[in-house]
Amino acid sequence: MEVRYFLCAHELEKIPYLSSVSSTLLHSLIWKIRAGYCGPGDIVIYKNDIPQQMLFITSGSMSIVDEEGACLLRLHPHTTVGEEGLLGAEFGYSVNQQPFNVVSTGHCELLVL
Repeated sequence: MEVRYFLCAHELEKIPYLSSVSSTLLHSLIWKIRAGYCGPGDIVIYKNDIPQQMLFITSGSMSIVDEEGACLLRLHPHTTVGEEGLLGAEFGYSVNQQPFNVVSTGHCELLVL
């Protein structure tokens, strides 16, 4: 468990809004996290879905794309996607369907919560 903690904590601390959380909270998150991978062109979040997981990009990149496939925003390592669905539902907020697709633009390694 110590190796897992070290590897995950190192990555999570690079995410701006997680960099200042307590070690207790970080430890709790790490127990729930699993490693993930997606390849080029994989659709990670489909338009009109409500995300059921939060993805931390540790390497690679993804794009938020419109209906025609045009890139609206590029997501790089140390950013997250899907947090609205996961955190909103957890704290009792209404969660809307995603208005866009999120597509992997290369080989991505992820931490999945």
